[in-house]
Amino acid sequence: EPIPPEEPLWRGFAFAGGLGACLLLEQWSKTQGLHIAGDEAILRASSAAMQLVTLKAGRLRTGVGSDGAEQTLLGKDLVGAADMARFLPLMWLCLSSLVGGLTVVFVLSGLAGGLGVLVMAGTFFVSIPLGRRAKRSQAAMLKASEETAGATRELLDGAKVVKFMGWEETYLAHICRRRATELTHLRTYRIAINVVVQIGRASPIISILCTVLVLVLTSPDRFRADVVLPIISLFQALRVPFIMLPMVFQILIAIQVAASRISAYLQLPEQPAPPAAAGEGGTLVSLDGATVSWPARSGAPAA
Repeated sequence: EPIPPEEPLWRGFAFAGGLGACLLLEQWSKTQGLHIAGDEAILRASSAAMQLVTLKAGRLRTGVGSDGAEQTLLGKDLVGAADMARFLPLMWLCLSSLVGGLTVVFVLSGLAGGLGVLVMAGTFFVSIPLGRRAKRSQAAMLKASEETAGATRELLDGAKVVKFMGWEETYLAHICRRRATELTHLRTYRIAINVVVQIGRASPIISILCTVLVLVLTSPDRFRADVVLPIISLFQALRVPFIMLPMVFQILIAIQVAASRISAYLQLPEQPAPPAAAGEGGTLVSLDGATVSWPARSGAPAA
């Protein structure tokens, strides 16, 4: 709709200034929210978990757990989960943009956009079995990593005995087998994650083709540039939510695996508590209605 010529110029500048202020406030609040939820909160949670694991390692009962479990929990489970958890605050941005984008798509294209949305939503159904497979592979990979770290530590602690007995080749083959098992599970985990990401990246293009095709077949009169180009822009804007949401699903699985492993470690039995000693100035011996006697020594009175 054209702007009437009698419209005052200051009103246009005021509208532009208000729009710029809204965009500035939106970007500032988004940046602050991502910093607080994605940096400070994750850092504090990971620091608290590290403190708990460190304290538990000092109280752990002898012979419980495996060698190198603390290094694996801190170096792979906790640090890896903290790095991936930084993307979790983006989930709320993706959900909000997803709701708004889908609304505009249905308004512009009608039911023709429903097919494209179903194609993009199909990534969730595909990512569910892949996510389960990735979860199993990640748990097996972390367990194999603990075994590899334990074998390496055993070799380093008994290096003199290994050198004296000439067991270098045997130990090397043993560690290589454990490392090969770990890499096999790691490869399976990476393949599942990458397949989910690539499906999310390709889904907007396939959705655009399906929507335009249905629009041409059902409503040829609406196949115009003012309808098709906004649909293409909207599906491209929806590309980020449909890429990030399957990734968030995998991130939640990885965090769940790390949290379950850390929880299992923290629930291991501890050393029995030493007997409590009396406080300073407290009563060490208390007798009631008793007779105390001891043999008399030469030169000492008997009680």
